[in-house]
Amino acid sequence: MMQRDSAVQALIDKEACRELTALYARSLDRCDLELMKSVFHPDATFEHADHYNGSAVGFAEMAVPLMQSIGPIQHSLCQHIVELEGDSAYGEAYGIAFQRVRAEDGTSIDCFVGARIFDRYERRDGVWKIAARKTVVDWNLDVPTCETWGRGGLGEAHLSEEHRGKKDRSDPLYAWRLSGKS
Repeated sequence: MMQRDSAVQALIDKEACRELTALYARSLDRCDLELMKSVFHPDATFEHADHYNGSAVGFAEMAVPLMQSIGPIQHSLCQHIVELEGDSAYGEAYGIAFQRVRAEDGTSIDCFVGARIFDRYERRDGVWKIAARKTVVDWNLDVPTCETWGRGGLGEAHLSEEHRGKKDRSDPLYAWRLSGKS
């Protein structure tokens, strides 16, 4: 019975770590600074490719205004491996990020990035949080914006505000959760 209990606890611990990474992605897309800070221990470090190397709090305070200043964004997670070592764990999550940005010539560019996120999680006082993060970029693709689907029945003109994503707490997620609807 003890072996089963330790296996169940391992699943619970791995899921807690994976949820932190998923909440981080949500915090980026919703530009939710407090949520982003909440997934990291206060002394956590963050190395984001060649763009940033410092405290996780400092990264959050830089990233949220940047995400607010550009067009639509979405950060999606793919496979995510978590290896437990007592009160520490190591994760590797594959992800794809989409960001609509302005090129130097003023044209709209859709930027796709394939990256991997290396997290070191630590359980402190019974709570898992990210203690260190490193992001590595594997590929990217920049293309001129061309939303051809937007011309059809699912076009932006046909979407109510209730069904459009937002980069703040006015996003439909928050109202949906509060309504208790399913």
